[in-house]
Amino acid sequence: MKTSVVISTYNGERFIIEELESILHQTQLPDEVLLFDDQSSDNTVSLIKSFIEDNALSSWRIQVNAVNKGWKRNFMEGIKEATGDIVFIADQDDIWVKDKVSIMTSKMYNNPEILLLVSDFIKFKDDDTVNTVLQEEKGSLSKADMNQSFLAVNYPGCTYCVRKSFLDNIFSDWVPEFAHDSYLWKCAVVRDGAYVLSKPLILWRKHDDSTFSIEKKEQSDRTSRYDGLLLQKKYLSVLDSQGDILNAGREIIREYSIFTERRMKFYDTKNPLLGLKLLFSVNKYRDFKQYLSDWASVYIRK
Repeated sequence: MKTSVVISTYNGERFIIEELESILHQTQLPDEVLLFDDQSSDNTVSLIKSFIEDNALSSWRIQVNAVNKGWKRNFMEGIKEATGDIVFIADQDDIWVKDKVSIMTSKMYNNPEILLLVSDFIKFKDDDTVNTVLQEEKGSLSKADMNQSFLAVNYPGCTYCVRKSFLDNIFSDWVPEFAHDSYLWKCAVVRDGAYVLSKPLILWRKHDDSTFSIEKKEQSDRTSRYDGLLLQKKYLSVLDSQGDILNAGREIIREYSIFTERRMKFYDTKNPLLGLKLLFSVNKYRDFKQYLSDWASVYIRK
């Protein structure tokens, strides 16, 4: 099976070489590595070009976008250009365990029902001392069921590998508001094809000042939370329009559509009875704290 790695970069000069080294020293080398730089203003591009040239990596290439696309579009449009049967998604600042490609490719080869496979990961921050020698674990494989919490995405996109045939079927429905990892996860779950490998194969670097972290913090006010519900409504509408999902998945999508409409109506009307009625659907919230946050957003936050 041919393997591709897709990396989105933007002002990543501090850690990009560490990431590239971890990919270069895989026990099974990927067949191609595609890097898409989103108009970096630092030395990211020159560092990558030197790395490729110094290591004579003919199957690696970097493309600099003509305009700044933003991370969501940069990832999805980059993924579309991959030619491998299996596509790995990488951030610019993590560290891959040396047998990540080998293990995940083997799982995909031996289990054709898998559309998207994620691995466990170990979080660390910029100032952490990192030990890349991890304990050997066999790692069990489990399917992510289409349960009431299927909208929750608990694994970052950098832990993903995806079957290209699956990607080709869902690209046309993607819209720019959708984060690549969230969209791919949801599409795979409703097709009964999302699987989790309980083995940490990546060291995931967490930044408090990353674009993603900043966006999450900004979602705490009422307007942003309501916008989040509008986005969720769009996700559900797109998923429901896809013709190849399972009936069980479509039922859950429509249940969540009703649930989302009820949350939005609570925000719109500020009717406490509607808020109390949402208790009957509390299992559809990520947790009880999220339910209470709806109340806070309706009556306290601006």
